[in-house]
Amino acid sequence: MKLSASSGTSSRLRLADADAGADAPTLAVTERTATHTPATALTRATYAMTGLAVLLVPTVAGYIRFWLPELRGIPGLDAALEQLAPAMGRELARFGAVTDWQNSHSSWLASIALLCALVTFGVLTHHNPAIRRFALFAAAPAALFSLLAALAGLVTGALSSGLIGMLLLVLSVALQGLLTYRCLEAEPDSGNVKFPVRPPDLFVAATVTLLPAFALGRAMGGRDVWEVASRLSDDGFEYLWSLMAWSTLSQLVLGIGTLGVAVLVTRLIWPGESQPKKVPSVVAAVIAIGILFAFIAPWTERQSQDAAVSLSSVARESPVSEQCARWSDNSTKTSIAIAGPECREVRTYAGHVRTSTRALGFSATTPSGEWLTTTGHWVDQGTVTGAYDDVLVVAGARVPYFHSPTVMTGIDFNTGEEKWTYRCGEWSPFLLTLSGSAGGDDPDEARVTVPEAGKSLIVDCGGTIRFLDPITGKPR
Repeated sequence: MKLSASSGTSSRLRLADADAGADAPTLAVTERTATHTPATALTRATYAMTGLAVLLVPTVAGYIRFWLPELRGIPGLDAALEQLAPAMGRELARFGAVTDWQNSHSSWLASIALLCALVTFGVLTHHNPAIRRFALFAAAPAALFSLLAALAGLVTGALSSGLIGMLLLVLSVALQGLLTYRCLEAEPDSGNVKFPVRPPDLFVAATVTLLPAFALGRAMGGRDVWEVASRLSDDGFEYLWSLMAWSTLSQLVLGIGTLGVAVLVTRLIWPGESQPKKVPSVVAAVIAIGILFAFIAPWTERQSQDAAVSLSSVARESPVSEQCARWSDNSTKTSIAIAGPECREVRTYAGHVRTSTRALGFSATTPSGEWLTTTGHWVDQGTVTGAYDDVLVVAGARVPYFHSPTVMTGIDFNTGEEKWTYRCGEWSPFLLTLSGSAGGDDPDEARVTVPEAGKSLIVDCGGTIRFLDPITGKPR
């Protein structure tokens, strides 16, 4: 006869009895391990990394756009950043507004959430299990402030313009909330966390992309060129001029060096799975910091100052596709251009920096082969302009590509302001010749020097010939 009993716990009682002549019954106890397994530290660290990335990526994107204003010419970039705006912790990263929504709304709630997410990630990837016990006190506030930031965005109308950023905040709430629950559910495992992403990997990734390092170098040692770049024209590729200088290389070197020192110091203060050798690492950190701030940073500042002066004073070398006509003064390093849709704007420049934009009041477009000069030449260019001392003369009509000019104006070369305007009657067509203009004769642009007229504007208004002073616009 055999008798067996099971308690349903981690042990089993087994009684065996043979026949009457057998030995006495025996007891055997078999142990079984518990089936409950707590969440591993690696799983929680993965949640922490994902939650950090959700808020860090939009913030880094805004940081890059703020310190590299030349990027505003990339199609669709600012629209994409507008969508990410509610999730940017720009107060923590210390950069100004890069979107319309940020111009009138603070993002300090998202900044606090980002800071808490950063602390959570650092704590959960620490080699000491005792430190990892405090992750709860960072994950819970990260979830709370992410929720508050999402509610604030909802109240301030960011749901339509910043929908992606709102969704990222909701995702942050879910991730940090789940992480808080995981931290409450089980104690942290003992031993080191062998996390798949290490600080050197992040440093290499940032260096390879170059833009984060470039933006960091610009923020640390390139503020002079940043101020000028913020005012650069975005006509065509004008916004890229500030990148065509030695200061770009120095800013990259400074940014990459700063990232490297930051990684080295972080490994000393907050080691992960492996402990670095203290003495060599401290010596390397001190030497790197000395080189960074004693040599590289001053070099970057000098290069940036030179680039800022160059951008503000070097004359523009070539016209841009969006401009209808352009004149430059090499002595003052200033330029004036007729530009914009239908050539209706006057833009002045100091070097590559646009200093003013004003409405012209008419269209300076010219139909090819339809305008006739008083000397019998057909105009075959898109815009008729002439330069006389500090006055730019522009002819056009209220309607684009009209068959004849109906208005002419003199514009101050330095300010872009209108000095005088001439019309034949109300808006009657007239024939025009720009005599004695700077730049030499060009019949295709109505510039033909008439010896007896000298520097004059010759107009035929209804059969009456008039000679106008190009400086004042008055008849001679």
